[in-house]
Amino acid sequence: KKVLFGHHFAAIAGAGPLVGPVLAAQMGYLPGMIWLLAGVVLAGAVQDFMVLFVSTRRDGRSLGELVKEEMGPTA
Repeated sequence: KKVLFGHHFAAIAGAGPLVGPVLAAQMGYLPGMIWLLAGVVLAGAVQDFMVLFVSTRRDGRSLGELVKEEMGPTA
């Protein structure tokens, strides 16, 4: 669980969300807009919906409380 959580956190908080838009912007207007539409709107909406779904199924607890429950108090 800890490795998977660490990988998920690195994918969200790592360099990918920063480097991707910069590379798309360097390639021109159209790739930048495609990045915004596909990456931000679609992928962001899916991630937000999944957090909402999990939180709702766990009695409305926050993401921090869910992590503490799943990984223990040292997380």
